[in-house]
Amino acid sequence: EDQKIAEKDSIIPTSTFKRIKAEGVSAVVGDFVILEFDIDKSYLEFEQNGVDISTIDRCQMIGKLMEDKLYVHHAIQDSIIISDDEIKPEVDQLLEYMIAQIGSEEKVVKYYRKSTVAELKKELLKARKEIRLVERMQEKIVSNITITPEEVRTFFFSIPVSERPVFG
Repeated sequence: EDQKIAEKDSIIPTSTFKRIKAEGVSAVVGDFVILEFDIDKSYLEFEQNGVDISTIDRCQMIGKLMEDKLYVHHAIQDSIIISDDEIKPEVDQLLEYMIAQIGSEEKVVKYYRKSTVAELKKELLKARKEIRLVERMQEKIVSNITITPEEVRTFFFSIPVSERPVFG
């Protein structure tokens, strides 16, 4: 009986099935998954912060998201801790700003595809915590780096004159 079902299933042409991308997964970094929606959301956030997004392609955006997730992954590995109490005031202020921009809590919740304000706050808390982890990890990485004035001078003069930045 199972043999007949298997034979029948194998006869169905694959062209009858529609291929879809499961949940829009774009990348996985450590324990973190980056979705297509995360890329789109990043464009919106950049645009809201006054960044010219016309110069940023999707490859660059996903590269930045992957880099950030890598920092967060290593921050967790290095036991860098950010408390909820440290982030909550920032989340409350951000939510108030979003409500002022969009018009109401309900519209903000709907815009971010959440069902309640509490769910949105939880998501914002998680996102802000990740931002702080990225910052702390970057600080940890560069804290032991020293650059001498001579190294700066050497680097500057290694740039061809026509490509050097102009300073007022």
